[in-house]
Amino acid sequence: MKTELTAAEIDELYAFVEKKGVKPLDVQIELVDHLASDIEDILSHSPQVTFVEALLQVHAKFGRWGFDYLVQQAEDNARRRQEKLFWMLFRDFFRWPKAVFTITLTLLLWWGFDKGYFSKDVREVLVPALLVLFFGYAGFVVVRHRRMKKTVTVAMPPFWMGSCAQIPSLLNFFLGSLFQGLPAAHFVVFATFLIVMSILCTWATIEVYERMRVEGKRLYPQAFA
Repeated sequence: MKTELTAAEIDELYAFVEKKGVKPLDVQIELVDHLASDIEDILSHSPQVTFVEALLQVHAKFGRWGFDYLVQQAEDNARRRQEKLFWMLFRDFFRWPKAVFTITLTLLLWWGFDKGYFSKDVREVLVPALLVLFFGYAGFVVVRHRRMKKTVTVAMPPFWMGSCAQIPSLLNFFLGSLFQGLPAAHFVVFATFLIVMSILCTWATIEVYERMRVEGKRLYPQAFA
């Protein structure tokens, strides 16, 4: 008959893997399940071995780097999923029905620049507006993360999200430095393209994070307050 671990021993495994540096709940669950299965096999075949001894034997199998490889692997898998989802969501902006938004935004910006309504004030208005929107959202994200009981790799922010914070600064630099050097017609096209792409990429990045967070909350509700 196969030996089964008690609830107290399972709790010890969770405490053990967390002490070893495994913080994400999804990795903890997968790892504890693996450890428990191997320990139960050892205890079933060698009743004289204690739980602690079996745990040390199983842990030794992970070698020099311990559980770090599993954590890194989980994070890499999450990043690959995020990248795949990003490009899917980004392409959606050029398909029905989101293409309507993209076309409307592009035409409005092009018309505004072409008529001279935006050229003088674009940096003074657009850049501060984007800064307020992004940092407002960033603050919202920080508050939500602090309320989480455990981290979850599935729900971690995309690694390139921090780059979105640089978009207002880049727009300020490019639109300012090239405004005087480009012919008016060229600036209209350049500015419209740059702003539209910046907005679409930021929107897709935020949507990636929100979708992954929803999935994480569905799979691991105990990690969320």
